[in-house]
Amino acid sequence: MAKRNSSRVNYAKVVAGDSFISDFLSYMSASETPHAYDFWSAIYCLSAAVGRGTFVDRPRAPVYLNLFAIFVAESGTTRKSSAVREAVRFVRPLTGEDNYLIEAKITPENLESVLHKQSKEFGSSQASIAISELVTFLGREKYNEQMPTLLTDLYDCPELRSGGGTLSSGPRTLKNVFVSFLSASTPAWLLRAVNPDVIEGGFTSRVCFIVAEEPKQLSAWPKEADLDAREKLSERLLSIQAKARDISSILINDGALRTFERWYKGRTIHRDPFRSSFQSREDAHILRLAAFLCINDDTWVIQHNHVLSAIKIITQVREDGASIFEGTGSNSRMVVGIDKIRDKLLAAGMNGLQQKELTKAVQPYMNAKYLNIVLDIMHDLGMVQKFETNLGKGRPSTIWRGLQPLLDSKALDKIIENSSPRMN
Repeated sequence: MAKRNSSRVNYAKVVAGDSFISDFLSYMSASETPHAYDFWSAIYCLSAAVGRGTFVDRPRAPVYLNLFAIFVAESGTTRKSSAVREAVRFVRPLTGEDNYLIEAKITPENLESVLHKQSKEFGSSQASIAISELVTFLGREKYNEQMPTLLTDLYDCPELRSGGGTLSSGPRTLKNVFVSFLSASTPAWLLRAVNPDVIEGGFTSRVCFIVAEEPKQLSAWPKEADLDAREKLSERLLSIQAKARDISSILINDGALRTFERWYKGRTIHRDPFRSSFQSREDAHILRLAAFLCINDDTWVIQHNHVLSAIKIITQVREDGASIFEGTGSNSRMVVGIDKIRDKLLAAGMNGLQQKELTKAVQPYMNAKYLNIVLDIMHDLGMVQKFETNLGKGRPSTIWRGLQPLLDSKALDKIIENSSPRMN
């Protein structure tokens, strides 16, 4: 992923003083988490607070205030998981049987089951999903491959969704759906998990990928959290939740509408897969963020400054997402190829595989030169053993055998990180 400036938006200036988001940014100021993570964590908290009952009242295409966001950075650099956990701290008091908090792995079938049960009991189904590691949530198991498809289906907050289920349980009916989703990932894992089918299926167009490459500061011994500030934030969020129950429609004033229409008619249309997909929903992202900003400053009406700020931030989000996926066709194939090598070696067990078999398996993703580089790196990292054997007449064959470190969940990230300098 190309390096990008991670401080292009001054989030403290975007939000009103003496507001939930400004207080949240102040509360997080002593931590290492980037300002962008702090801002979007606060937005996620607002999403959980307002629920489905409050929406942008756009004719024929209302915009609900659920949020899908993923923090993106290399492992151990920006405290991604800490940012997610801090958001959960404030969301937890908002949740209960009618707003289910999901912090651990769940299958698509179980998620549907939870929402179906809520629909029967409450006439609505709401879940706040907050997983500190995306790989934990989506995993590598076949039964979880449908999770992006299910989340894509639920994103638009359907009033009624029938179907799904199993032969034994019967169909599951979901009513008045509202699902928000916050997680974190490395770029390498995203490249493996988010394939062209996922992009074309619309999942990435619904997600705000929040990219940051550096912490806001380095703190070897952080200060204790301000408990008074934490309590004030929780009270403020509960107050917003209570007010949202009485305000269903977020309106937009004339000046803000003119600003939004000028942007919409004058925007550049992109053709690359990620940007064109994201752009199909960019208008909704902007209206959604503008709504959160007006809720935050307690006007509850979208104004000119809210739209301007939302356009600037969402444009940055789009370009940061493109920095992961756009123009990385060869990089993406390389990552999939490395993943394929790992799978093949683990499946072969102690018997190992001849290099010619690996060459054939990864031929669509990398040439023989790059395969040799990857195998040498895996050998240097102690993930594989290398043997030379003569199975008959002719030249000796090279056998590769996977070792225990290849099973580590961070193994692929380590391989990719060490591969990058040698591939260029």
